[in-house]
Amino acid sequence: MKQNNLLRTISAAISSSIIIEAQSGIKPGLVHRYRDLPDLNLKDFAIASTVSYKYIYRVLKRGFKARIVKALFYDQLYYAVKDIMKQTHTNTSLGSLIILLPLTYTIGKILRRKNTYNPRQIQELLVETIEEAGVEDTVWLYKAIRTVKPSYITQKDEIGEYVNVWSKNYISEINRKKQKLIDTLKYSSRYDRNSYELIHGLPTIMEGLKFLDERMKKHNDWDRAVSETYLYLLSKQLDTVIARKKGLRIAEEVRREASSILGVILNNQDWSRILLELDDKYRAEEIRPASTADLLVAAIALHLLEESISH
Repeated sequence: MKQNNLLRTISAAISSSIIIEAQSGIKPGLVHRYRDLPDLNLKDFAIASTVSYKYIYRVLKRGFKARIVKALFYDQLYYAVKDIMKQTHTNTSLGSLIILLPLTYTIGKILRRKNTYNPRQIQELLVETIEEAGVEDTVWLYKAIRTVKPSYITQKDEIGEYVNVWSKNYISEINRKKQKLIDTLKYSSRYDRNSYELIHGLPTIMEGLKFLDERMKKHNDWDRAVSETYLYLLSKQLDTVIARKKGLRIAEEVRREASSILGVILNNQDWSRILLELDDKYRAEEIRPASTADLLVAAIALHLLEESISH
């Protein structure tokens, strides 16, 4: 495959993971093909997926060509979420893109060094990518968060010695403290799963990818495999958005429930009814496992990437 075609194929696979995750399977508490949420619908995710492509492509080219830039990838996060918000007036993909963009940059690096995609190198080189990112990526990350204004990130959050994202003078404070991205993510990883995944090389996401691949080999039913992988990821760790909005006790109850139900549906042909009933419960209780959705998007992106390149 020619170089430009390869880069475009990879970018398309990664960006399409946003809409494919949204429309696939039955994911209790989230948007799926059967149900929207009051502030989110499939159209929003379709727009986000389409809009994200050009920003993902730019970051992939940076990683591939080793261009010297102040920010490696999170300037494109800011422009992407700003563009998405302008068209949808809601937050669809901040958390997903926080993971997908450094992952994309890392894939570009792998292609540059090996001239071929090698998924086994992702974990080690992603950590290297996060360590390479400097103060500028921290500034752009803060800008993106301030643009989206997620309800679970507040002025009162405990931030230790680090700059509060809502500080009026956040840019000058970040520069004065020389607050690199790796340090920012290390601190936030205590209460944010996406940050934890990035600084540790996507451990849970890679487990989710393996599980998704195994379930597809088992029954070759994409919607069912995505639904099962969603529950698998939800059962593996506390959803940190639930923890921040509802508390640790509720987050742990959700994790245990996901584990229990996963064991039931793996060999149950009535799996869709069981998940729709759980969906009813989560919607009634306003439980939205958003950080788990971000992990699922990344696992799907890697699955689609392997499929598209192998073809």
